[in-house]
Amino acid sequence: MAKDATATTPTANPVTHVTSSALHLIVTCHGLWQPAHHMNFWTTTFEAQLPHVIVLNSVANQMQRSTCGIKTAGQRMATEILDFLKHSPAHIQKISFFSFSAGGLWAHHAATLLHQQGTFNTVSPQFFITVASPLLGVVYQPSHTSHFWFFRHISNCFTGNCAGCLGGRTVEDLVLGDDVANPLLLQMSQPNNKYGQCLQAFQCERLSYCNTVNDFSVPFESAGLSWCNPFATGEVAYHSAVGGRFFHDYDTYYQTKMLCHPITQETLGQNASCDTWCHTIKEIVWALLAIVVLLVLWLPIMSTVTMGFLVPVVLSLATRCLCWDKASNRKHVSRWCLGRVCCCGPDSLFPFHCLRRWCCRRNRSSNQLWFEMHANRRLQNIKVIPVSITSKGNAHGKIVNRPCCCCVQSWPEGREVATHVVARMKGFL
Repeated sequence: MAKDATATTPTANPVTHVTSSALHLIVTCHGLWQPAHHMNFWTTTFEAQLPHVIVLNSVANQMQRSTCGIKTAGQRMATEILDFLKHSPAHIQKISFFSFSAGGLWAHHAATLLHQQGTFNTVSPQFFITVASPLLGVVYQPSHTSHFWFFRHISNCFTGNCAGCLGGRTVEDLVLGDDVANPLLLQMSQPNNKYGQCLQAFQCERLSYCNTVNDFSVPFESAGLSWCNPFATGEVAYHSAVGGRFFHDYDTYYQTKMLCHPITQETLGQNASCDTWCHTIKEIVWALLAIVVLLVLWLPIMSTVTMGFLVPVVLSLATRCLCWDKASNRKHVSRWCLGRVCCCGPDSLFPFHCLRRWCCRRNRSSNQLWFEMHANRRLQNIKVIPVSITSKGNAHGKIVNRPCCCCVQSWPEGREVATHVVARMKGFL
């Protein structure tokens, strides 16, 4: 009798405490420079509200490990998933991906590797969902419609030239600086190559949730696969009591309204400029305010609080150290011996380097690459769902209810997004 009772007792999974009856694996993934526990809200939400689900919260690319390129991060994630499938007590028949920010690109590369290795022949892919992911990179181009003028241009300058000092190879990929002829993001946007074929294998939905306003990390145009930001230009209201927080029919609107008059390279300067003196004065005021905040508040505080973090940055800048990325075969030998201390492979504690992107010679301009990526991504049949986060501050983390610093998850908008995601998944499962 004791033996029979033991045999009928379901085996608990050590990661999510879901019994062996779980059939559907949902892989969650954080973003750049983040710990895995930032996705805890989503793991508990999926476990509590979806039937027969087991959740793997990816830990392969936490913190500094997230900076060594999309290919390396994707390879780590694929290995982590395969190991989980091999040792899981549950008989998993389905798999879905839910990823935030840069994690959406790591998940896409990981899923592509799994698809190529035949994993999807035995584990059926269901949902591929990204939230505020830079599907078209992080540079504000080509329409410059999101945010005010000063922020856009300073952000472009910083991202293109200096952000690699903090984001390493991953940021280099995100600004199309990894390959002058065929950057990785352009490859991932193709509808008919291995990346496109992988996405087409997902049987339910391919979704991209994006912020309509106040996302200072990923432009709306990138996560929303759009020529411009119609919410910023006033063509569509940020938020309305009738329409709610979500714009469900955005793709239909985009195809019928916006693609009739697509932005061309000839109109880029006009779209990026101020139309009236009133707007110009507003931009100047914002610029002065930003300078005051930067010099008087942010720099002194961050220099004091993060001194331990700035030390490796300074060392790597001094040695011009480039992190070696085995997956993409990119490497650089440092001029001085400090480089071997600062940079010892893709798992180095100090994977920093400067991009100096604007000095790189290209076969095509950044705008040309962006237009090509946009056209390709639209052919991958990714449904865009804009989300209006109307509270003040950066909406990038709020959309997934990511904790701020040491605070607990407390963003009501992110909880609404979770309810929306779960409802869509229940409609198919």
